Amino acid sequence: MLPALLALPGKLTTLMTRLTDTRATKLDNLDATISSRSSLTQAQAASGVWASATRTLTSAPSVIKSVQRGTIQITVGTQAWVLITQVVPAKTLIVSSYSGPWDIDENSRIRLSLTLDGLSVRADRTGSVGQSCYVSFEVVEFY
Repeated sequence: MLPALLALPGKLTTLMTRLTDTRATKLDNLDATISSRSSLTQAQAASGVWASATRTLTSAPSVIKSVQRGTIQITVGTQAWVLITQVVPAKTLIVSSYSGPWDIDENSRIRLSLTLDGLSVRADRTGSVGQSCYVSFEVVEFY
């Protein structure tokens, strides 16, 4: 502890020689409010900068290239296709929803996929018993 106390006068001298009037003023202003540092008037800040109607995200890139939605009607033991605007299958995700007892077991399974050329959504429905159903889908293509 004694060596640290003995070194203190030299460190204080260094600090005092570096502390100019300009630096001291800047240190004094560190606790100033952010609004006091703005070059805008309060009205400009309220209307042009912070107004929610003008706040938009314009510089952040989107990772989503396209989103397409649709429905497919499919009966048991068949396949159905719906044409879409071409996507790259390796960069695409299909989200689907349907209601009913059509996915209870392996015999009534519905599967959606993209065709290799990326121009169609294909639905396959296995099984031999059941009603026709509608499947809603969303195709999301990423960059």
